[in-house]
Amino acid sequence: MPIDPQLALVEAAADGLLDAIAAALTRGAHVDGIAQLNRHGVVDPRTALYEAVRHLQVEAVRLLLARGARVDSTPPALLRASFWRTLSPAFAAAPAGPGSLVLVAAGAQVYHVDADERSRRTLAIVAMLLAAGADATARDENGATALHHAARIGKQAEVARAMLAAGVAADAVDRAGWSALDHASDVGFAEVLLDAGADPDGHAPEEGPLDRFFSGARLSRVEHRRRLTAQVAGRQVDLALLRLARGARATPGALFFAASCGRPELVEALLAAGADPRDAEPNGPMSALTTAVRSGDRRAVEAIVAAGAPIDASAFWGTRSQVGVAIFAWLAARAEPMAITEGLVRTAGTASAEEVIALLDAGADIDRTHSLGGVDGWTALHVAASQGNADAVRVLLARGATDRRGPEGKTALALARRSSAPDSRACSTMLAAESRPKAPPPKPVDPHAVGERVTHAKFGLGTIVAVEAAAGDQRKLTIDFGGTRRVLLAKFVAPA
Repeated sequence: MPIDPQLALVEAAADGLLDAIAAALTRGAHVDGIAQLNRHGVVDPRTALYEAVRHLQVEAVRLLLARGARVDSTPPALLRASFWRTLSPAFAAAPAGPGSLVLVAAGAQVYHVDADERSRRTLAIVAMLLAAGADATARDENGATALHHAARIGKQAEVARAMLAAGVAADAVDRAGWSALDHASDVGFAEVLLDAGADPDGHAPEEGPLDRFFSGARLSRVEHRRRLTAQVAGRQVDLALLRLARGARATPGALFFAASCGRPELVEALLAAGADPRDAEPNGPMSALTTAVRSGDRRAVEAIVAAGAPIDASAFWGTRSQVGVAIFAWLAARAEPMAITEGLVRTAGTASAEEVIALLDAGADIDRTHSLGGVDGWTALHVAASQGNADAVRVLLARGATDRRGPEGKTALALARRSSAPDSRACSTMLAAESRPKAPPPKPVDPHAVGERVTHAKFGLGTIVAVEAAAGDQRKLTIDFGGTRRVLLAKFVAPA
């Protein structure tokens, strides 16, 4: 069944089918007409030019403009559309406008082409729209500019240059206080904005409870207050380094996330930008130093400690790697004895044998107890046994650890038997062997003691009745040979 010519025109424009566009126009479709219903009868007003721009169909846009399509004929509801939920008047600092097709092109995303091709198509369409009289400086209903839309999608530097050349302000903020730089994910795009004068710290205001209450936007509290932190947490390391190099200040939480990136230069840049070396996980207990140790990044560990981070027990996090052994040794050489001992208890369940040895060699008290999870009496052996760390149990037993009653009156053997860890059986076997009573060593037998029977090549069998001097071949033995006593050297007789 043939569809309405106007809907056929809109669908052909979205797919970039030039012949189908021409056919629909021949059948009576108006080039600026609005298709009110889609194929399923649902109200979905669209124009052909809007669909061609939204799907980055360059040739379809060129054909429609050549056929007389006007850039101002798109329904205002489509031009005002925002990527974000509409903000309340509480964020009315930036103007909201009717929008334009330039915003649609800047934020257009098609997934079947790569980033280079998306940016190339965007540039071509924006140039045609501007030539046809479109307004590049228009904003959507949340006050976002074409730069905001392009930055959010990840368009490349050339698109940013084109928008700036068309008059879009580099540091414009939307009604929530976000700048395009706050949304940039492409390093080249961000660099163009910074070169044009964008503030590397961004402009988002510090949110308070009333702001969050009145805001209709789905803005993360962490992202809104800690813009640089959000980029580091999203592994946008190069972008964060660029902003720091241009003078951005470190924000809370950024150092914590940077410590796990495996990019120590980011850790160093954040510390140079004023990051607190005691920085920790937002709303969490783990510190940046612990995260760097856990990631095995020795350069980051050294930088954080050099900046003043205290080395406490939580810094010793077992990684079962050679780098982890070196980090443990380096930290232990600079930590207080109590921190080393408590660190041994805390990490005994996960550390490798070498990491345990590093802490013991640094002076950790092998039998000292600590409180874990509100329960007293934990030693390193209890922790290793409860978590099935057979390597640690083996080292601790070899170093003299004793299995005694600990947390809630349980021994390490009892904890190992209750554990479901893969190596808990091996731990139980070692601890059970250690707990068995050992047989006393056999007493040495002296064949030349008083009362022992000996034999001599000439005098035959005899009984030792007295011994002189120390043990050895030259000791003198008094031997009774059937009523006759003789004194002989031990080397001349043998046990009978």
